[in-house]
Amino acid sequence: MAQFGPSQSSILNGDKSKATATELQEGIYKFEFIVVDDGGLNSSSIVFINVERSHNQPPIALAKNVTLTLPRTIVALNGSLSTDDAGIVEYKWTPYDNVPACISPLDNSETQSVLFLNGLVEGEFLFNLTVFDQQKASDTVTITLTIKNGEERLNSVEIYMDQKIEDITYRLRRKFEGRLSAALTAQISEASTVFVHFTDFGQDPKTGNLRVVFHAEYSLEDLTTRQARDLTTPPKLEVVEVRRAVKILQKENVMIQEFSIKQIEPLSALRRKFQRYPICNRLIPCLKDAKDRFKRKRFRRKKRYERLDSDSNKAVINMMSSSSLNSESDDESLFEAKTLRERNIRE
Repeated sequence: MAQFGPSQSSILNGDKSKATATELQEGIYKFEFIVVDDGGLNSSSIVFINVERSHNQPPIALAKNVTLTLPRTIVALNGSLSTDDAGIVEYKWTPYDNVPACISPLDNSETQSVLFLNGLVEGEFLFNLTVFDQQKASDTVTITLTIKNGEERLNSVEIYMDQKIEDITYRLRRKFEGRLSAALTAQISEASTVFVHFTDFGQDPKTGNLRVVFHAEYSLEDLTTRQARDLTTPPKLEVVEVRRAVKILQKENVMIQEFSIKQIEPLSALRRKFQRYPICNRLIPCLKDAKDRFKRKRFRRKKRYERLDSDSNKAVINMMSSSSLNSESDDESLFEAKTLRERNIRE
């Protein structure tokens, strides 16, 4: 019995008068049935079977939340666990409106089961995954992407070099990596080996200088010896503190001249210049409130001494004159009473 269709089905009792076809999918199948008699004569018949879905079940969107630490530059959100009774035909990833625009998908992966993102920054961000089946039924799930500043990111070093990015080949990169590793290993007494991990190579748009970002890690014992002793246990590495690494590298004059290095600083040095201290967040509202009160006080004082018309002006002058006379007479009476009291005391 020959067959044609959307999938290869299984035929039970294909050599009998009654046969059973299994593992069918939605679509049209063509079966050819052939009978042969004792004399070797045969005849055939074509049978078409249309397989339809009785009731469509909507798909189920499934994906797990993801947490990572910088300086990782790419993250994957996996929606391949989503299911449907007849198969998912379309995936759609949608970021929330407050997701930074620098976090962008790679290679049109926003329409694939796995979404790849780069341009990562610290924060917590939400993405919607919507899946569709053949009947356009859909389901949506919200994924949380949490990005943290890891110890490696916080201890990253930023180097600016008077070179073009296209001139840095992998040979020069390996050479520069070896020089950095040798300089740090020689000055860190507790380190057996220092490993340098580059996380960014870019061109500064203002100066045109090459910008290199990296962090360094070191092992407390010989790495090859440890790996030979236990291959199943990954080596534990300690991150080199950024200020310590910068201080060591800034003294490497030969390396600085060889690679035309202009600047060696912690990665967060420029941002730290403009960062507010916590006390500023408390003082600034107080200073603003005091400034507003001072403006209101000046306004009231200015309004108090506005010019009056002639009649009102005369009335105010008379009032001030009478009050000044009364105050002078009161002062004289008080002075006389005080003098009389002093005389009585002397007598």
